[in-house]
Amino acid sequence: MAVKPPTIEARGVTVEYGRERALEDASLTIAAGEFVGVVGPNGAGKSTLLRALLGLAPIRRGESKLFGSPVHDFTDWSRIAFVPQNASQVDAQFPATALEIALLGRVPKRGLFRPLTAGDRAKALGAMREVGVEKLAGRLVGTLSGGERQRVLLAKALASDPDLLIMDEPTTGVDPGARAEFYELLDHLNHDHEITIVLVSHDAEAIAETAHRVVVVNRRIVFDGTPAAFREEGALSGAYGFDIRHARTGVHPGGEA
Repeated sequence: MAVKPPTIEARGVTVEYGRERALEDASLTIAAGEFVGVVGPNGAGKSTLLRALLGLAPIRRGESKLFGSPVHDFTDWSRIAFVPQNASQVDAQFPATALEIALLGRVPKRGLFRPLTAGDRAKALGAMREVGVEKLAGRLVGTLSGGERQRVLLAKALASDPDLLIMDEPTTGVDPGARAEFYELLDHLNHDHEITIVLVSHDAEAIAETAHRVVVVNRRIVFDGTPAAFREEGALSGAYGFDIRHARTGVHPGGEA
């Protein structure tokens, strides 16, 4: 039986915007079925890392691969669902229902100019049911709470039947109770549906409770290990410029950015 390539494989990725180096020499391998949480201070390059993995950031050096293919050659984008930062922040008068937003997840499967079918509607409603928002199908998305909108966006992602779900700060603006439920839902999707998840969050404790691995970014990857090691080694303090006792990457977090 052929061995599956990693879902994500980045080697020595450096990203620059003009003269500013946003990410340096980042290497990361994520296998199918993993749940990886990415944490670090503001402006440390977390979102840049996600965008580089998807080929959306200018890679100056290094390479990113998706499912074994170099990102610039990758074409099967329906396998990936990406929820960018602030995606749930919409105008209250935005003229789309929750179901219409969820249906957008079927577009990568059908193609931009092919009409959606009753089967697509059933798939979108099934995704909404999975995340607990089916009853909101007819509501304008702008009238929903932050937690409800985030679940609708998750339903949109699930409607595409992705193998990989990438989310950037999905709980921004969500109240603590809804946030905890959201992390439980991601855990369910990872374990029961075997979706590979990469999640950027400021909520380091929730990441350590939910993810299989924790990656700490501060212009470079300064830690990549288990949640237990993350706690033991003080990796979050390391991201802010203090020593990590046994940094698994071998990179001193206080080094040059």
